[in-house]
Amino acid sequence: MGRLLAAIAAGLFASCSLLTNPRVQSSATAVCRSAPSGAPTLGWSMPPGAAERRRLDAWCAGVGPPLFESTQNTSGAAEHRLASDVAFVSWNVHVGAGDVERLVNDLREGKLGRPRADEFVLMLQEAVRFENVPAIAAPGARNARWIGVEKTHAFDIGEVARRLHVSLFYVPSMRNGGAARDDRAASDRGNAILSTLPLADPLAIELPGRRQRRVSLRAVVPLNLNGREVRVAIGSTHFNVLGSAQTLWLFGAASARAQQAEALIRSLGTGPAIVGGDVNSWEGRNERAVRALLEAFPETPAQPETTFRNGLVLDWMFFRLPPGSNGRVIRARERYGADHYPIIGWISTASTE
Repeated sequence: MGRLLAAIAAGLFASCSLLTNPRVQSSATAVCRSAPSGAPTLGWSMPPGAAERRRLDAWCAGVGPPLFESTQNTSGAAEHRLASDVAFVSWNVHVGAGDVERLVNDLREGKLGRPRADEFVLMLQEAVRFENVPAIAAPGARNARWIGVEKTHAFDIGEVARRLHVSLFYVPSMRNGGAARDDRAASDRGNAILSTLPLADPLAIELPGRRQRRVSLRAVVPLNLNGREVRVAIGSTHFNVLGSAQTLWLFGAASARAQQAEALIRSLGTGPAIVGGDVNSWEGRNERAVRALLEAFPETPAQPETTFRNGLVLDWMFFRLPPGSNGRVIRARERYGADHYPIIGWISTASTE
């Protein structure tokens, strides 16, 4: 009887998977994976498998195109961009509820536990975008449940980047809610990188999983580390909260996050890198995903005691740096309107310690 019930359950789950991941027209997914005018060589990484592709296509079909714009750095030549002068921030902005501009102002005024920082790189999760999002999604498209605040109170990631005059790389992971309504504009949400430094070699990394689509980002910035220019990969990522129905949602979540961590590590290669993200590590350092990332990023310092409610450490900043360089991380004193605390990191070099 047990085997019979298991077989029936497996069939039901498989049927649900087919129903919730229908094929969508290729034209519906061309927009969400298109190369923006600012990045004609946008790289793209996807997990293998036809079923995985169908799942990702269904989520992809409901969102707008990626955004990429790299501005010229105001500090001049690369040799002036000392790594120790750059602030790195990882923050889940709760679908545009976080006040990025106020946080940047506090960075520039030295109010966030370190000297003032005119140069910064922000690795954001749950950034929201209202511009160029289809009012009605294509047939077969999937969308996430609407969360966040209304457009009049949300911070559109494209508008924020323009007002701050910074480089931007944004790729939506999922549509935020259904069709546009009179009281709610169409929007999508995903990861973003904002930077006063120029961005290069953008890469979108679609992660494996059973539920919502997750797209991690990587871009490269030039930094002066101990007197020489080093190209450092910057990553922004957001792992699953829950697993799939097959694993009763919660029990398979840690395994899903471990698979996502491994895919991210493979895509980022082996060079110098800083990755910030909401990895949803309910077990903290004991999570398989966290352990894998700590091994791949050996210069990662101790993390803040809590970044979310109830003492949970969900947000991390991982460092892989050349010899003579170390990472440091602290937590902001407030959430700036979001539900997660921002964490602020920087690089200490032999010349600055």
